[in-house]
Amino acid sequence: TKVLEYGSGGGREAASCLKAGAEVTICDVSERLLKACSLLAEKNGKSLTSILITEDVQVLPKEQFDFVITIDCLEHVREPVRVLHELVSCLKVGGYIWNEVFFGGHELSPYHLVETRHFGNGTEWADVLKSAGLTLIDDEGTEGHLWRK
Repeated sequence: TKVLEYGSGGGREAASCLKAGAEVTICDVSERLLKACSLLAEKNGKSLTSILITEDVQVLPKEQFDFVITIDCLEHVREPVRVLHELVSCLKVGGYIWNEVFFGGHELSPYHLVETRHFGNGTEWADVLKSAGLTLIDDEGTEGHLWRK
């Protein structure tokens, strides 16, 4: 199983996936965190691929991943809809994406604005996911949701 964790931060989910035997790629804006995650994986006899995220360059391989994880990340990017479409293009057909995001509140931060400012009046993030070609699989709970391509 090939897993991409986008906005990996400290790599908590990546570590769990590595333990389960997955081939893992992590992406983050912090080169220091990417290096730390790689060193921790090596210390545990594992290896992972890391990709530095920049505003201008997205170097994500197309249709390579069975599972994409993005937790508390997309509300921090300038163009969340564009990034979502990039993540969907990374998924194999039939692949899954776990998405946790909170756009509400934090009005003082330019990347944490309320949904109507991001997507248009009356448009919900779930509508954006559906328009990207995803189908909601798990609608239980409020933390995140599982979608399928």
